[in-house]
Amino acid sequence: MAEEHDAIVGESTFPLELYEHIMDHLWDDVRTLTACTLVCRAWVPTCRHHLFHTVTLNSVKDCARLNKLIEAGQSSSSAAVHYFRTLSIVYDDKVATEWVNDWVPRLLSHLDGVEHLKADLYDWSQTFRDTRQVIYTFSSRITSLQLDASYFDHPNDFFALLVACPLLTALRLSGIHCRRDSGAPTQSLATRRIILTELHLKEVQSYFAYLLVHWLFAASADLTLNRLVWEDPMPVFGETVKVEARDTSVPLLTKVLQAIPYNCLRHLDLSFFNNYNLRALTNQAADVGQLDLSSFSQLETLAIYHSSVGDVEETYPCPWIPHVLSRLTSMGLCLLSFQFDLVPDAEENLALDFLDWAHLDEVIASLCSTRQGVRVAFHFKDCWRGSYDVCEIVHLLAGRLPKLRGTSVSAVVLHHYPLGFDFLVGKMVYDVREALLL
Repeated sequence: MAEEHDAIVGESTFPLELYEHIMDHLWDDVRTLTACTLVCRAWVPTCRHHLFHTVTLNSVKDCARLNKLIEAGQSSSSAAVHYFRTLSIVYDDKVATEWVNDWVPRLLSHLDGVEHLKADLYDWSQTFRDTRQVIYTFSSRITSLQLDASYFDHPNDFFALLVACPLLTALRLSGIHCRRDSGAPTQSLATRRIILTELHLKEVQSYFAYLLVHWLFAASADLTLNRLVWEDPMPVFGETVKVEARDTSVPLLTKVLQAIPYNCLRHLDLSFFNNYNLRALTNQAADVGQLDLSSFSQLETLAIYHSSVGDVEETYPCPWIPHVLSRLTSMGLCLLSFQFDLVPDAEENLALDFLDWAHLDEVIASLCSTRQGVRVAFHFKDCWRGSYDVCEIVHLLAGRLPKLRGTSVSAVVLHHYPLGFDFLVGKMVYDVREALLL
């Protein structure tokens, strides 16, 4: 019966590559992919590539299941283990210390094909020395490292992990915490020069960002970045490391940007939360001038997030945004995305006075007139009342952006964050192009 079904599929006028392309779009649909493996033998490799691409370890049960899968496929060249490319370790229970130190060393030696390592809520201080050594050996094949909400006793522990990843090209850090912040990292550097093409830095302590940037330069890292996500590092209560004024967020960002070859950067995501740094950008022409993106001739997407939460009584314009946009030279620019926090004025009315909209309107209109297919999106976070209406925002924008009527402005998205909690509970999308023409 299977041979007959294979023959029928084989007689199809559609090439196998087309079926594979369709299955690529089903990469996260486990049920459909599983069904596809029963249709035709030729479909099995593509389906298995997606079904077994990522393995997640979150408990003893997950580890035991993976171990059983490894043992069952040791004598088969088509075993599932050969399709593993991403290993995700989630360290979120009280007994995680036991299963991580017991199971992870035994499993890693069988995961030769894994290239991407992800750790969520991982407490490095609870990892035994022998387990660390196994992870270091395993990391020598890793090209992508992602750490979310992970803890280290000392920055040296983090940098030791980086040293163990000589093939690393993508580094994504979010919510990294070091319990001891005194002293600089040791001078032990990678034996092979690190070549990074992607760097994400979000929700990290300011001193950690300072140490990371300076370590990368001390290690002669090659920052040929295709994508850079930079979130303004936040000072943490109790930080003891004194970061000199010249090494705060904006100069650190500038230092990274200056190290990127002009023809590499294609995607840039900037977020500024620290009001001190926002004032520096607003009031000091030197700092504004340093944030220069004119040399990146291949830039395709630019996302900017400006937060004004925490400074309600001192709403001030931020001329640096249109200033930065006015100096863009990339003719391949296809997306501009802005996100702002909605802060009510003294009378609880919707206030948008934090930006020079006339200047922004003029700059974006000029960019759109000299480039084809540029899309512009505005995102607003309602962090206070939770009762703003997206149509109200669109109406206000229509009066502030007259030159963009009928152009490539594509959407306004309103996110509701009641009581300031940082989770999405509502989302509305409105076509600004139509609204501005009303």
